[in-house]
Amino acid sequence: MRIIIVASNFPDEYYPTVASWSKEQADSIFKFTNNSIEVISPKPYIIPMEGFPFYKYKYLPRQEKSDLGYQIHYPQYLYLLPKSFFFGVTGITYSFSVTRYLSTEMSIDKPDIIHARFGYLDGYGSLKYCKKNQIPMVFDVHGHRDFGEYLQRNLIKKFQRQTINIANKIICIAKWQVKKGISIGIPEHKLEYIPLGVDFERFEKTSGSDFSFQRKNEYTQKCVFLFVGSLTKLKGVAYLLQAVSQLRENVKKKCHFIIVGDGPEKNNLQNDVDTLRLSPYITFAGRSIGDELVRLYASADVFVLPSLSEGRPTAINEAMVSGCAIIGSNIDGIPEQVTDGYNGFLVDPACPWQLAEKISLFAEDENLVNIMGKNSKRKILEEGITWQNYAINVSKIYKVILDDQ
Repeated sequence: MRIIIVASNFPDEYYPTVASWSKEQADSIFKFTNNSIEVISPKPYIIPMEGFPFYKYKYLPRQEKSDLGYQIHYPQYLYLLPKSFFFGVTGITYSFSVTRYLSTEMSIDKPDIIHARFGYLDGYGSLKYCKKNQIPMVFDVHGHRDFGEYLQRNLIKKFQRQTINIANKIICIAKWQVKKGISIGIPEHKLEYIPLGVDFERFEKTSGSDFSFQRKNEYTQKCVFLFVGSLTKLKGVAYLLQAVSQLRENVKKKCHFIIVGDGPEKNNLQNDVDTLRLSPYITFAGRSIGDELVRLYASADVFVLPSLSEGRPTAINEAMVSGCAIIGSNIDGIPEQVTDGYNGFLVDPACPWQLAEKISLFAEDENLVNIMGKNSKRKILEEGITWQNYAINVSKIYKVILDDQ
């Protein structure tokens, strides 16, 4: 089968941390199935001067090959600001760009299926081309917006409903999204649950190396807590810092916290660290990708994700396969990954005292950390959360769709 993946959020060499899981999805379909794929990743027109957002897009070629050899295309579209006001209109410009590019780019053969990474912009942006050429379309649901916010906002709700109605299948990465889809009237047969995967071999190799022990020694055998994610308000890192400030002094001395990521809240969080006098216990590691990120997971004892909103986060999968115990918010897809009391603890969102309580338990009980860390890895293996299984299951969906045509 020929598959075209439409993904506005797709990492490139200049912005490699943008939705890195999106590339892993495409890579897995390319590596583990017999499908041929190409990626269409539209990028907004930008002001090509240093200091303006995403100015490095000016260096992207029109198209290039991925490190695995499939083709990635970068057509441009008009992204209007402010986003909060013009995002509905952006869907129109995005649709025009995708339709024109797919219709006129001579190097692209007609696909069997369009797989859109999100319902909006990607799914809606593909609709006209799919309808005109009678090509089935699949789109993914990753968080709340496709079945929530986008069905409530003016103009976008019309586009999103069209996309839901026309899509042949909607792939949900978490079970709660299937239930949500049914609750808003989407036929159950249209919804498929396929969780994102994790590269077990890659993480296993690093977690079993001497590096993890060397990294732990940097913190004099303290219990190492790790956060990985965008530094936005929804990730709840501010509540983690409040929790650390509430720890007893003797507990604080047993802990070190590594915060990996970047984003609009970074300066505020660093100011909070200074105000709360937490500098000896907190390291901001910045953005990290590839082997360095894998090593950071391997060096950690406990992974903490105090989010206020999630889909089913890949960061927890990565932490689990690395043998970390988990502390996560009791929201959305996180309880599907974390069994409270087995491989970690669930806490109420925006609740620093509960975070502090669970941090203290781990800091003072190394045996608990080890048991829950082993259970994390066991849970990933037992549930088959791998990219290979993801690709095989998605490919089965493609086949069912084409067989029904």
